[in-house]
Amino acid sequence: MKNQESLKTRFWSKVNKEGPVPIHVPELGPCWLWTGHVTEDGYGQLQVGSRTDGSRRKELAHRVAWYFAHGRWPTPCGLHKCDTRACVRLEHIFEGTNADNVRDRNIKQRQSRGEGRPTAKLTEDKAREIMRRKAEGCTTRDLAKEFGVSKTVAANVGRTSWLHAADPQLLQGMDRYKRRRGADHSNAKITEAQAMEILRRKKEGERKATLAREFGISATTVDRIGRTQWIHLLSRRDHAVPTETNTLTP
Repeated sequence: MKNQESLKTRFWSKVNKEGPVPIHVPELGPCWLWTGHVTEDGYGQLQVGSRTDGSRRKELAHRVAWYFAHGRWPTPCGLHKCDTRACVRLEHIFEGTNADNVRDRNIKQRQSRGEGRPTAKLTEDKAREIMRRKAEGCTTRDLAKEFGVSKTVAANVGRTSWLHAADPQLLQGMDRYKRRRGADHSNAKITEAQAMEILRRKKEGERKATLAREFGISATTVDRIGRTQWIHLLSRRDHAVPTETNTLTP
């Protein structure tokens, strides 16, 4: 980029280096937040290039920060370890594909769930109330009618949905609705220890096909571990997301 030094001066004048420390990766330190223009999606954005040679365009701020440090654009994408879209701190940014971003999202359980889903029919309080009533013996038919949802929605509360809002004691009291999971499931192909090992190695970036061959399961099953299967293991502390470190050169 032409006039890079003047761009750097303008760029860093719009950065607040006293942002919040990401809760899930506090070892990265505080985010450096872009205080200039922000897109509707929450990403910092600025004009780069020259009108003279026709290179004038809008670029995302965290990509520009990467360019300053490496002399090239992140390929194909610049992704955030901190999950803060307006952050431009290099230690918080890594290169990857959209698939990497989705995988990172699923590992961290950032996907919208519960009340965060635009199609949610219940609130967390109502979901917990349904689980409490299930534990007392109420039928899904009656609960569905009372809460204005389908029988399928009512049946899935505490089984496959709203687990993040569940009180463990409530789940224990829902024996008549509980489904076997993990190694207790009749179709389980692996043990809990193997599932935890797969989760760990997925986070380290190991290919699904490699893991599938080693553990004698399909790549689809490997992909589902930690997403729709074995999700009860994600609360284990030993599944912290590994991080990378980079040197920032403002």
